[in-house]
Amino acid sequence: MVPAPANCAVRSPASSAKPKESPPLADFHSELKPLPAPSERGDGCKVYIETYGCQMNVYDTQAIGGLLERDGFVSARDFFEADVVLLNTCSVRELAEHKIISRVGEIRRQRRNADLPAVTIGICGCMAERLGPELRKGANRVDLVVGVDSYDKLPGMLLELETRNGTRRHRVATGHRSDAHYVAPPESYPVNNSHLVTIHKGCDYKCTYCIVPYTRGPQSEKSPDDIMAEIRMLVDAGGEEVTLLGQNVTAYNWRGGLDFAALLEQVATIEGLRRIRFLTGHPRDMHPHTMDAIGALEKVCPWLHLPIQAGSNRILKRMKRLYKREEYLQMVRYARRVIPDVTFSTDIIVGFPGETEEDFQATLEVIREVKYDQIFSFKYSERPGVPAAKLADDVPLEVKKRRLAEVIALQEEIWSGMARELVGKTFRGIVEGPARHQDGFWRVRTANNRKFVVDGSDHAPWILRGIIFLVLLVGLVYFFVANAGQVVDINFFGKQFLEVSIYWVVVVCFAIGFAASFLLAAMREFRFRRTISGLKKTLAAKDREIHDLRTMPLRKDEPGRGKSGDDKPLEGKAEGGA
Repeated sequence: MVPAPANCAVRSPASSAKPKESPPLADFHSELKPLPAPSERGDGCKVYIETYGCQMNVYDTQAIGGLLERDGFVSARDFFEADVVLLNTCSVRELAEHKIISRVGEIRRQRRNADLPAVTIGICGCMAERLGPELRKGANRVDLVVGVDSYDKLPGMLLELETRNGTRRHRVATGHRSDAHYVAPPESYPVNNSHLVTIHKGCDYKCTYCIVPYTRGPQSEKSPDDIMAEIRMLVDAGGEEVTLLGQNVTAYNWRGGLDFAALLEQVATIEGLRRIRFLTGHPRDMHPHTMDAIGALEKVCPWLHLPIQAGSNRILKRMKRLYKREEYLQMVRYARRVIPDVTFSTDIIVGFPGETEEDFQATLEVIREVKYDQIFSFKYSERPGVPAAKLADDVPLEVKKRRLAEVIALQEEIWSGMARELVGKTFRGIVEGPARHQDGFWRVRTANNRKFVVDGSDHAPWILRGIIFLVLLVGLVYFFVANAGQVVDINFFGKQFLEVSIYWVVVVCFAIGFAASFLLAAMREFRFRRTISGLKKTLAAKDREIHDLRTMPLRKDEPGRGKSGDDKPLEGKAEGGA
């Protein structure tokens, strides 16, 4: 079973059915449609999976899909046709958990409005691990709760959900295992150039603000043999690029004998694999010999996601990050020396307990010096059960919003300047798919993780030009060989229109070919100039946005401006972990 496409927040189309009055919430579970009769396999049971959070959750969704496929379950296109809906969840931020609870109610409401019976809903992943049986309480309670180390139990739990006497058995499976347990990869993958491979999970650092060590458990590694076998399978299926995943991927150390740099060297030997990326690494584990390996291995992409979180040594100590600002900047400088064309991205938290204006200015200074390509920026939000929860959350919300807006504005200003320097340059990239909302354009990502949208129709004139040239060449050869020195009659509708020498035919053919080539080249140049003009307009608009962000004060009721919003990252989902 190929699971439904993973999305950070799936929005199914609204039903065209006329809404009807909602029954009481307490009646939801009494209306559940019975699952297919229990058996040793899940034949006939349709499962739909939605994915939230980091890329490790995307990989886990693929593994869950493969696990259910092997037990006879079938993939549903959406939750309207599903017997079971699984939400693979994130628990890094409180807002993410609230959205999941709301999503449970939304799914039930939309099915009810479409005159469909209630559906079995399960929550998987980090939120399941953190809240466990609590998810079985309340109006939007669920039927299954499956933690990150219990996915192998999921098929059996689904099959046992309905007992012989028809009563519901609500199941909870959470808790971490002492052994490094990994679900086997699926037997088939979605057709794609790029794939994700988890090599490591969990984290031993326990930064004071982070929930991940409690939801993902202690650090554990997948064996090098299993990693190599999985990547070879992906390459055999047409994959050209892999991203190695882990909460702290650079800490990989298989039984003390093979570290991350050595693993990169092994993976780089796989024939047919063109690019290797990795996410996410703790700066403490980005050793010089690891950066040396990245710079020396042509297949390893020159892009480092190094979460600094804060630029103040005092705040870094309160976060228990185990490095100082000076050590971080020294690491960046070394990477720039040994890794050609390297780019950087990072995570930043503003408003951590005790952060002063001086501490925040230190963070801005780091941003100015490093010049990140991407920043995933957040306002601090307290997570229960972590050490930082014992600290007074003493930075006012309005100050957090203002600082977040300043980070966004500074990053936009830096990136606009970097973008101007890229205009007119040529890059190699892998086509990842069609651009959203732009017909005829394609998304392309370079080795150092810069993303561009290119005009896919730009290739058509050159292909057409080649066809025209080939047709003219074949025609000329035929005329010369078969009719050399003869006169050609040109007829229309059976009547002679013109009598002309073969040599004039050759001249006319050459003229037509030249005119067509010139016209197509002009069209291509026009599209190129139009693209450059559009880029310049975009940069000018960005300048205006930056000016607005830096000069306009925030109102009390206004959330943080920019792409980050209140709890959303600047350029997409930040990875869980380091």
